[in-house]
Amino acid sequence: MTTIWSEHDAPRVGKSGRPSIRAFFEKLVDHYTSAPEVNVGEWIRRGVMAGAAEDELRLAIAMMYTMVDSFMHLWLVDGWHLDHDAAIEAMTDALHATMR
Repeated sequence: MTTIWSEHDAPRVGKSGRPSIRAFFEKLVDHYTSAPEVNVGEWIRRGVMAGAAEDELRLAIAMMYTMVDSFMHLWLVDGWHLDHDAAIEAMTDALHATMR
């Protein structure tokens, strides 16, 4: 499932903006809860975490999405100056830790 974002999805300010903020969070939650669902079956088929229960896989996938998404945003979108190799190593270590 691909989530398509537009200017219409941006939360609005002020008292009348509350419904737009709620709609924004609903769409955000839908995006993050739909993508991992697809990957659980794929991770099981590929044996990514051999012997892991479905709950363990869901946790690992959730951690991967949140950590990698936030980290990549700070690094590549917000322009935080990070050493390329060190950043890749940090992401590798963090993801590996969720897959134990």
